[in-house]
Amino acid sequence: VKEARTCSTFDHLQADRTHLWHPYTSLVSPTPVLPVESANGVEITLETGDVLVDGMSSWWAVIHGYNSKELNDAMHTQLSKMSHVMFGGFTHRPAVELAQLLIHITPPKLEKVFLVDS
Repeated sequence: VKEARTCSTFDHLQADRTHLWHPYTSLVSPTPVLPVESANGVEITLETGDVLVDGMSSWWAVIHGYNSKELNDAMHTQLSKMSHVMFGGFTHRPAVELAQLLIHITPPKLEKVFLVDS
């Protein structure tokens, strides 16, 4: 792991190609990927220093922008208590609160929420 953090961009991309299977690409002949250094708002900064505007923010959950202080703070608060606990046979307040918020904004007959993490 330490080596992955300190290797060159070339070696990093080679390791990515060897060990990772990215969404919507071939396992045999993968599409090249861009090495990201950081992201903030709608901008993605590559290891090369190039800055891209993310025009596909609807893909998964980037609708709020990257590196949102409000979301980062909420995640930090939650992670300091627990990052994850299996949901089979257990519950926790954040899950119940989220379910109540979702039920409040859905049609009246939708009274159950099924939470998944992938």
